[in-house]
Amino acid sequence: MAKKKELGDEERAELEAREPLVELKRSVEAARAEAVSQPYTKAGWAPWLAAAEELEVAVTEHADRYGVSRLVVHEYVSSRVLHPELHAGSEAAE
Repeated sequence: MAKKKELGDEERAELEAREPLVELKRSVEAARAEAVSQPYTKAGWAPWLAAAEELEVAVTEHADRYGVSRLVVHEYVSSRVLHPELHAGSEAAE
């Protein structure tokens, strides 16, 4: 069994700084659920699209600030929200 790598202070700080992004992703998913629960209208989908855009900007800023891959951050955030069972027992799990 592979041993878990210990995180350094900078890595831990970067990982902890992803938490607001996880909350933003939850907001995106809530807005998406609301949008698709009714017939399409531009106004009905506007909150979802605005939330998704806010998340994309925040992920990009985070990646730039910490010098990490935007893709890795986005995948992590999406996984935490859409597949929380994969994070059960990890430090980042809820």
